[in-house]
Amino acid sequence: MREKMWVPVYEGELLEEVEKLKRKLEENEISTELEKGPMSFPFSSENDSFKLKVEVHDEAKAFQIIDDFFNENTN
Repeated sequence: MREKMWVPVYEGELLEEVEKLKRKLEENEISTELEKGPMSFPFSSENDSFKLKVEVHDEAKAFQIIDDFFNENTN
């Protein structure tokens, strides 16, 4: 059996926000993995962040769901 390949699709400092996205992806039958660690981006805060990962074959679908989520919640 092949090992799953995970790719990051979202990174944020607020666990509540990341967990909402995680639930949204899982509602759409996308497996997720949550990881805590230092921010990936240079010049970002020194706080830890939460990285949301999906399997590589779900990456495009996950980005669309994340975009839709933020479009719905910013209007």
